[in-house]
Amino acid sequence: MKDKQNITIILLLVTAAILATMLVVTLNSPRAYAGSPVRGGDYIMVNGAFNENRDLVWVIDVMSKRMNVYELNLQRGAVDLIDGVELGKALGQ
Repeated sequence: MKDKQNITIILLLVTAAILATMLVVTLNSPRAYAGSPVRGGDYIMVNGAFNENRDLVWVIDVMSKRMNVYELNLQRGAVDLIDGVELGKALGQ
């Protein structure tokens, strides 16, 4: 009877330690913040902060089912295309 109680206590302590570690790691990880989406015609645009120094804009073309991610490059005074995704392929359609 005592051995089962000891094993249960050890398992609960290990689980609590794992959950506490996950909580600390999650609270210290960088976060991405998104703004409100704006729809204009066939496009949906959402801006958001990737980190303190990097802002991104996601543009979804509804007709072509494509999403592009853009970043403002202040050094060159331009908007750079970061990546593009075919939504139909990404969502398995």
